[in-house]
Amino acid sequence: MIVEKLGNETQVYMHFEAADADLIYRQPDTLAVEVGDKLSIGIPAHRCHLFHSDGPACQRLYKENGV
Repeated sequence: MIVEKLGNETQVYMHFEAADADLIYRQPDTLAVEVGDKLSIGIPAHRCHLFHSDGPACQRLYKENGV
């Protein structure tokens, strides 16, 4: 896990070995998390952006305004 505290937001980069996948979690403002901490998050389905392992985006199930 890599934690970047950028002032206006905190970005947490995580790798899931069992799924061979990466996740970037962005939190507005400052998030009190450090490398080695356990982090519980929820991802609203309409805000989740998924990609196939070869790069293309997965089909979105929700239509966002302006997209």
